[in-house]
Amino acid sequence: GTPKLTVLWKITFGQYRRILWIAPLLAFAPFAYLQSFRRLPRDVALVLLLIPICYAIINSGYYYWDGGNSTGPRHITPSLPFLAFAFVPLWDAATRSVRVTLIMVATLSGAISLICASTTMTAMSVFPRPLFQEIIPRLLDGRFHNALVYATTPDLRTFLAFPAIWITVFIFSAGLPFVLEALGSKRRPAEKSVKG
Repeated sequence: GTPKLTVLWKITFGQYRRILWIAPLLAFAPFAYLQSFRRLPRDVALVLLLIPICYAIINSGYYYWDGGNSTGPRHITPSLPFLAFAFVPLWDAATRSVRVTLIMVATLSGAISLICASTTMTAMSVFPRPLFQEIIPRLLDGRFHNALVYATTPDLRTFLAFPAIWITVFIFSAGLPFVLEALGSKRRPAEKSVKG
């Protein structure tokens, strides 16, 4: 069908199936593309920009644009790696404070995705605001969806008994300060040795 601006808005900013509530990090995409055009070859930057745009336009003209029972706009998911690559020049150009902000927002995005995967990745279409009407209530009620649910009672105990997730979160959280320290605010030029 014909692309619709209203659907483009819903995919990006709408409460129902917007990409930004499941991945808030993508709010920095305009800055990422700005740095991509400054630091990458123009044809590479254009590919990184045009592929996500094409997916969004095609999806906006598709009658089944919302993907039915889906957490987030699933039809544009294949374009996300191209968006991710655009963040590399942004990271490279960023100061320490900007990098800390990016890491914090990326952590929030990862946490939201983890919550979605742990509760339901098929948010029902009857909820106009699935994050607040279905996903977070499931989290607060301890209704988790994981492999142990099918063997035991589907409550908080099944999630607590799933240690791999918590070990991963702990390792990431514990290692974050060391990563930030290693990255520094900018790449420092190598010091020249002075011969006496």
